[in-house]
Amino acid sequence: MIQGFFLLARRQARQRAAALLIFLLLAAVMLVLAVRAVRAPAAVPADAASLVAGTDGTHLTISQNGEVILTTAIDVRTLPSADREALRRGITLRSDTELTQLLEDYS
Repeated sequence: MIQGFFLLARRQARQRAAALLIFLLLAAVMLVLAVRAVRAPAAVPADAASLVAGTDGTHLTISQNGEVILTTAIDVRTLPSADREALRRGITLRSDTELTQLLEDYS
């Protein structure tokens, strides 16, 4: 009977050790992902004064100083013709708020 209790205690100890190992692995993965997120460069520069929303013919793009810095998954072919024409000409974005609003409007 004592041997049965010993085996049960040993199995429970192994289960606790396995659970602890899984918890520590998940914590390590979360820490690595958090560090990567903090160190990742911003998708859009903080100085949004020179940003222009446009199109590459299919998708909405964001350019800075004439260079495309972001191509979105937003399909401009689904937008109304007036919006497509405005994007073809280029929409100057004066602030981060304008950029956020434009992306929300077209999403």
